Amino acid sequence: TFRYRPNVEVSDREAPQVSLEGAKTEKVKFNATVKLKTPIVTDNIDAADDLKITILIQDPYGYSFVVEEKSYTFTIEGIYNIYYRVEDSNGNYTLLHYDVRVEK
Repeated sequence: TFRYRPNVEVSDREAPQVSLEGAKTEKVKFNATVKLKTPIVTDNIDAADDLKITILIQDPYGYSFVVEEKSYTFTIEGIYNIYYRVEDSNGNYTLLHYDVRVEK
């Protein structure tokens, strides 16, 4: 007897969905410690808890760094860009950002 077993590979090319509640620009005082927004994430295959979320902050001078904490102290006046990179198990990702304007 001959049995044919097709080799079927399902490829996920759909990036996760990510959104933030509230305004796209937030104003804070100089030297204030602020809780960063929590993104709302979904994916067509992976559970929200299984998605990798990376938070990157770009300061007013253009320096960028990844943060692990859920809050941040803004020590330079100007506009910070807060980026969220959300990646699923297949390497698909989405970027989203909001701005924080720091004033004295």
